[in-house]
Amino acid sequence: MSYREKIYSSYLTNRQLPVADLDFLESVTVWYEKEVLKVLPSDRNIKILELGCGSGYFLYVLKKAGYKNLTGVDLGEEQLRVSQKLGVRDFVIQDDVFSFLKNTDKVYDVICAFDLLEHFHKDELLDLLDLIHSRLTLGGIFVFRTPNGEGPFAGRYRYWDFTHEIAFTRNSLSQIFKASGFSECHFFPVKPVVHGIKSLARRIIFEVFEKLLWLYLVAETGGVRGYIITQNLWGWAKKI
Repeated sequence: MSYREKIYSSYLTNRQLPVADLDFLESVTVWYEKEVLKVLPSDRNIKILELGCGSGYFLYVLKKAGYKNLTGVDLGEEQLRVSQKLGVRDFVIQDDVFSFLKNTDKVYDVICAFDLLEHFHKDELLDLLDLIHSRLTLGGIFVFRTPNGEGPFAGRYRYWDFTHEIAFTRNSLSQIFKASGFSECHFFPVKPVVHGIKSLARRIIFEVFEKLLWLYLVAETGGVRGYIITQNLWGWAKKI
């Protein structure tokens, strides 16, 4: 048995969602609501595919926002049980992402992959991006989130999960997206999202330390050049 088969047979990175735990649900969906929704097309009839959808938190956010044509793909049995609690199980296909992309004849306006790219070796990753590109409509976008290799705590998310193979920088992501035919790449930090008093305090503290780290970089390199310090980064790339 490969290490992937052994780990993924009982894979669940977040604790399962108790039906009444609305506070936890808000804590794991607020980032999608505040950040990701604003880069998506406003047309609620577009086709959206999420690869490695896990427990279905983003599908839940999309459904609540009124998007109708949703598809998620994931292998994990335990995570699929959580998606049932969230009311999005009917959108989810239990399959390997490579198998799904190779065998579907559908194309999508938006394809998302949150916390997925880091699970593949380099050759696998380039093959995956080629498949994603082929399943996007012209002008469609690929939205992602992944560990940030240039941050001061780069190793934390890189080695958080035994199945992680790689971390990325803005430059390395630009390289692989360009190699797979994408253009117009945009990258953003994954900052604390304000949705209450505690999160506001976290955001203020973060902003202070961010400025201090930028000051350090200016002293060392003479410039910041769009440096992202957060442990994860996210963004999107377009098929043109």
